[in-house]
Amino acid sequence: MGQGGNGSGEIEAAEAAGRLGAGKTAVHLDRLRRTTSRLLTAPTPAEVARAVTDSLAESDRGGILWCQVWVVEGDLLTLANEVPPPSNEAPRSVRLDGRAILAECVRARAPAFANWSPADVEGPEGSGPPAMPPHATAIIPVLFGARCFGALVVGYPPQQEVDSEERGFLASLAEQAAQALDRAELYEENAALAQANDFLAESAQILAEASDFADTLDRLARLSLTALGDICVIDLRDEEGLAERMVARHRNPSQQPLLDRLSQDHGPDPRDRDPVLDVVRDSRTSWSPEVTDEFLRESARDNPHFDALKALQIRSYVAVPLVTSGETLGSFTILSAGRAFTPADVSLAEKLAQQVAALAYNARRYDATLQTSQILQHSLLPRKIPIVAGLQIDTRYLPATRGLEVGGDFYDLVVLPSSRAGFMIGDVAGHNRDAAAVMGQLRSAARALSGQVRSPASLIIALQWSWDLLGFDRIATALFGRLDQTNGDLVLASAGHPPPLLIEPHRARFLPIIPSAPLGVPASEADNWEGRLEPGHTLLLYTDGVLDERGERSAGGMDRLAEVAADGDIHPSAVCERVVAMLPPHRSDDVALLALRIAD
Repeated sequence: MGQGGNGSGEIEAAEAAGRLGAGKTAVHLDRLRRTTSRLLTAPTPAEVARAVTDSLAESDRGGILWCQVWVVEGDLLTLANEVPPPSNEAPRSVRLDGRAILAECVRARAPAFANWSPADVEGPEGSGPPAMPPHATAIIPVLFGARCFGALVVGYPPQQEVDSEERGFLASLAEQAAQALDRAELYEENAALAQANDFLAESAQILAEASDFADTLDRLARLSLTALGDICVIDLRDEEGLAERMVARHRNPSQQPLLDRLSQDHGPDPRDRDPVLDVVRDSRTSWSPEVTDEFLRESARDNPHFDALKALQIRSYVAVPLVTSGETLGSFTILSAGRAFTPADVSLAEKLAQQVAALAYNARRYDATLQTSQILQHSLLPRKIPIVAGLQIDTRYLPATRGLEVGGDFYDLVVLPSSRAGFMIGDVAGHNRDAAAVMGQLRSAARALSGQVRSPASLIIALQWSWDLLGFDRIATALFGRLDQTNGDLVLASAGHPPPLLIEPHRARFLPIIPSAPLGVPASEADNWEGRLEPGHTLLLYTDGVLDERGERSAGGMDRLAEVAADGDIHPSAVCERVVAMLPPHRSDDVALLALRIAD
C-alpha cells in the first residue's frame, strides 16, 4: 500500500507537472501567435520593435517585468523600443565594440541568462541609469541567416529561473522578429529607393533650371533636408584652396539664426580639427551614426564654439567630398538632430553630392570663361574716353550674366576738327566672338570715317557703302552724333537704333529721330536730326538691353527708363548709376550707356 501510494503520488505529481507544462506551452504558443500576427503587418523596424515589446508586456506576460528591442545601426546598438518606457537617464545606444554584456552577446551571437541590473546589461559600472536590484535577465540575439539585427532583452523578477520552456519561447520570438526586421528593412529600402529616385529627379530639375549659382546651392540644400537630415552645409574651396561656407541651412526656421551665427563666428578654418576639413583633404566620405560630446569638443576650437555646436543637438552626421574630374572642390555635409544616419542615407548623400560637385565645377568653368569673355569685350571697347573741354561724359558697360559669349554692344567718343565731339553707340547682332569681332572692326571704321564725312547721316551712308568691302556679315544698329559744346548745336542720325533720351531737370523725353535701316541691310536714306543741348541737360545713349530682357523696345521699357533717368541728379554719372541700379541681376543681353552734357 505504501509503495503503491507513493507511486500514485508520483504519477499525480507528474501529471500535474505535465498539465502545468502543457499550460505554459499553450500560453507561449498563444503569445507567439499573437506576436507573429502583429509582426506580419509591421512595415518598419520601429514597428517591429513595438510589436515585440507590446506583445510581451500585455496582461498575460508570464511574469515579465520589462523588455527591450535593440537594433544594430552602424557601430552602435540602438534602443528601438522598451516597455515600460525608459527614463531620461537611460542610455539609448551601446557601442558594438564596447564592454557591455549586451554588445558581447551580439558579437558572439549567443544568448545569455543571469541575474543582472540594467546597468550591467547596457554598459560597465557607472554608464547606465541609477543602480537597480539584479533581475533574472535574458539576452537573445535577433538572428536571420548570417545577419544579426540586434537583440531582445527581457527582465523577470529577481532570482526567477528562466526555464527551458521560456528560453525556447524567447528564441522563437527572436526568430520571428528577425524575419520581420528583414521584411521591414526590405520594405524601407524599396521605399527609400523610390524616395531617392524622386529626390534625385527633383534635384536634377533644380540644376536644369539653375540661373544663379548661390541660389541653386541653397535650393539643393533645402531639398536635401526634405529627405536626409536637419542641417545642410556646403563648403567650397576658394582660389587659395581654403574652405568657404556657401550654404548653411536648417530645417527648423527657428534654429536658422543659431546656425547663421555659428557660420559667421566659427566658419571653416584650416587650423580646426573639424572632420569636414579632413573630408576635403582626404577626398573620402566621413560619417557617424552617433555624435558624442567628446567628438564635438575635438571639433570645436574653443568653448563658445563647442557651446554653439552643442546647442544644435547634433546626433549624427555624414560629410561627403565634392569631387569631379579628379579635383576636390569642397564638401557636402548633412547633420541630423533626430535619428542616426544609415548606410542608405550615406549613399543618398553621396549621389546628391555628385550633382552639387558637377554644379560647382560647371559654375567655376562658367566664371572662368565669362571672365575671359569680359576681358575680350573690354579690350574691344575704348580704354578711356578723351577729355573734351566744357563737356561732362560718363559711360557704362555691363556684360550679360547669362551665357558665356561676348556681345556686340559698343560706344565711343572722338574729338573732331574745330574741337567738336563725335560720339556713337551701337549693337552688332548676335552674342558670340564673331559679333564681338565685327563690333571692334565697326567701331574702328566709324572712328576713321568720322573725320572724313560731313554729318552723322553721311557716316551711316558711308558705312552702308563699305559694309561688304569691310567683310562684315552681321547686321548692326547704331546711333551717331556730333556736338559743338561751345553753342550746344547737336546733330544726330540713327541706323535702326533706339532714340536717345534728353534729360532735363525733373523730366526726360526721347528725341524724335527717324531711323534709317540698320547697317548691313540694303541701304536706305539716312537723315540728320538737328537740335540743341542746353547747358546742364544730359543726353543719354543706350543699347536695347536697357529696355527689357527680351530686347523688345516696348513702350513700358522706355517709360521706365525715362522715369528713372529723371528721378534725381541729372549729372551723367548720377544718371548712369540709377539706370544700372534698375537693371535685373540676371540679364541675357549686354548693356552699354553713354551720357554727356555741356557743363553749366
